[in-house]
Amino acid sequence: MKHIHVIFTIVFLCQSSFAQEVKVRSKADSTEITIGDQINFDVFVDAPSGTAITFPRFADTLTSTIEVVEASLIDTSRMESGDLTYHQRLVLTSFDTGYMVIPPLLFMVNGDTSNLVATDAQLIYVYDVEVDLQQDIKDIKDPQDVPMDWTKYIWWIVVGLVLAILIAAIIIYFVRKKKGKTFLPRSVPKIPAHEIALAELEKIRQQQLWQNDRIKEHHSAVTDVLRQYIEDRFELPALEQTTDEIMESLRTVNLSEEMRKRVKDILTMADLVKFAKAKPVGPENEACMITAIDLVKETLIMPLDEEGSSETGNEKKDVG
Repeated sequence: MKHIHVIFTIVFLCQSSFAQEVKVRSKADSTEITIGDQINFDVFVDAPSGTAITFPRFADTLTSTIEVVEASLIDTSRMESGDLTYHQRLVLTSFDTGYMVIPPLLFMVNGDTSNLVATDAQLIYVYDVEVDLQQDIKDIKDPQDVPMDWTKYIWWIVVGLVLAILIAAIIIYFVRKKKGKTFLPRSVPKIPAHEIALAELEKIRQQQLWQNDRIKEHHSAVTDVLRQYIEDRFELPALEQTTDEIMESLRTVNLSEEMRKRVKDILTMADLVKFAKAKPVGPENEACMITAIDLVKETLIMPLDEEGSSETGNEKKDVG
């Protein structure tokens, strides 16, 4: 009691000296709590502009029976008079029961240890938890799983996806722009199979391979173009098939018997040149090229045929 009397004497003297300039006030949101509960204790200091106020440093406890759970940052606001108001909130608790005193809190003015102002002491009452001693002691409950509330994260997931899409779009835009391309790739019209085949055959003709004794290269080049055309035009795996397999597959295609025989002849001749080292004479080499061109012309699809055709591999265009 002697110590408390000394504290109150100091507080009274300090407050009487600076009451006209600096004012302090405090407020607890409750004066009664259950043991272990928490209360908010707000402290306010009103001071003229330019006055330096030093708040006390709070440790884990205010007294041996009152603990400080949290001390907020100091907030500053300006009043209409121009004076400043400093505010700090303390979250307090107690694990003892009975009356507890929140002691005066001392604030230093302008860094002068002799210039102190203080809050009023406040009294709170801490209740004990009521326990019914007549009831049986219950077992401790098992740990309970808390269900995940995905609704809290949906917004962040949506924002993350949108940002990812935007970033990807920006990267693609600048990469394509650097390469001189548009943001969206241009649609390249598909070149008809017969145009590709005829252009490749014309290149082979201009190379005059068999005329320069490059017979094997001539037959391989012509039949490769022919196989690619059959694959693209009739959707048959001609590039991977043998001659017999190709002829078996062509049975489903609407070809004349004469053309079917000519195709088999040039494929067989190419096999003999490649694997048996046969050397056809001039007319046989030229016949290989002529048959390939005739097959393309006999089976090519014109644009009107593509629009009206209901089948993919069995329609043909008759010429002549």
